[in-house]
Amino acid sequence: MSTEDEAKHFDLDEFYDEEIERRELLNRAASEGAGVIIDLQDKGPLYKYVLERRKRAATALRGLVDCEPTDAAGISAYQTIVREYVTAVDWIAGMLAAGAAADNAILEEYGPEAVPIEDTDPSGS
Repeated sequence: MSTEDEAKHFDLDEFYDEEIERRELLNRAASEGAGVIIDLQDKGPLYKYVLERRKRAATALRGLVDCEPTDAAGISAYQTIVREYVTAVDWIAGMLAAGAAADNAILEEYGPEAVPIEDTDPSGS
């Protein structure tokens, strides 16, 4: 049988393990959630980005108060600035929720010894 024939008959499913794939996805989600927590605690780039978006959103809200109701472009610009902040906060909330859900799933499915210490205590203490 030629190499080409062997490749046609090669069963990739024998190398795929659904349980390993699930565990890897859970670990990745837990790690990403922990990364967000660490960045926020350490006032890293994500923290600085959200803080800047919040300041701009507050300014935009003040601008909306004084904006003429007929100034569609101005209102739209202010709404876009506020929407950027809301989107960032929603993304962070989603990452934290996914990380917590993954941590809980790992704990329930694999036991407490399966949760890495660095993921359970991002402060390192």
